[in-house]
Amino acid sequence: MKAPSGHWQFIINDRLLSDCAVGYVYNYTPNGIIRVYELDGGTLALLGFKNTTVNCSGELTYGYLAVNFTQRLKVLSVDVWVSKSSTNGMDIYFVEIGNWRFVNGSYIGYTAPPMSNGYMLLNVSAVEGIVNKTGIHYINRR
Repeated sequence: MKAPSGHWQFIINDRLLSDCAVGYVYNYTPNGIIRVYELDGGTLALLGFKNTTVNCSGELTYGYLAVNFTQRLKVLSVDVWVSKSSTNGMDIYFVEIGNWRFVNGSYIGYTAPPMSNGYMLLNVSAVEGIVNKTGIHYINRR
């Protein structure tokens, strides 16, 4: 959809937010994939930020995510991952929530993560690199 600012806006309003997440970082690949990494308080502390713990159970809640582009994209995939606090201090464990796809500006659908590989380990320096590029965006819970 075309946003009022003249940019192309893609909106997801779905169960895409962990109740443990306090912030997120993201990266974008030229082939149309945005990876959103939700961060819990323990992960933020590991990255050297103030530990913002919340009373949570790890449940998914409804959230709203809007991404804006200056030009229309033919294909966009928004992959959302949730961190689990590191136990070894070197790696951050992420679990995939799923991905939402758009083609020619229209929402196509949601795909659940595969049962066999819906997780990944990123070392702390890789996540710090993403933080340095995009900054940490704190989640506004209303």
